[in-house]
Amino acid sequence: MPRRTFLISTFYLSATLLLIMTCWRNAPTIATLVLFSLFSVTLSSSLVLENPYPAELFETALRGSGVGMCIAISRIGAAAGTFLLPIITTNYGIVGTLGICTIVLIVGGVICQLWAPETSPKFINRK
Repeated sequence: MPRRTFLISTFYLSATLLLIMTCWRNAPTIATLVLFSLFSVTLSSSLVLENPYPAELFETALRGSGVGMCIAISRIGAAAGTFLLPIITTNYGIVGTLGICTIVLIVGGVICQLWAPETSPKFINRK
């Protein structure tokens, strides 16, 4: 599977699964468990691209700085999410928090769909 396609699909699949869990509030326990497990596996599988993709985005002279910037931005986002999660949950409840997380995933998917380049050598030369 091309790296760009894999990246975009993990955003949209995660958002879809989270949206189903958000809207289906009275789901049977087993359905919730299956949906959450699929969501968790999808998020975990997206981490496969965490190492190779940023390094492939930058030319050799900028690679160290580019990867460092990607890591720094991701840590700022993680810290903000960790700080904001209890505040959002307190103010908007679990459903509101899941809705916001769904929106963030959809926005991430759209941004990747618009601007993420294909970096897999196997698929770059195919047109």
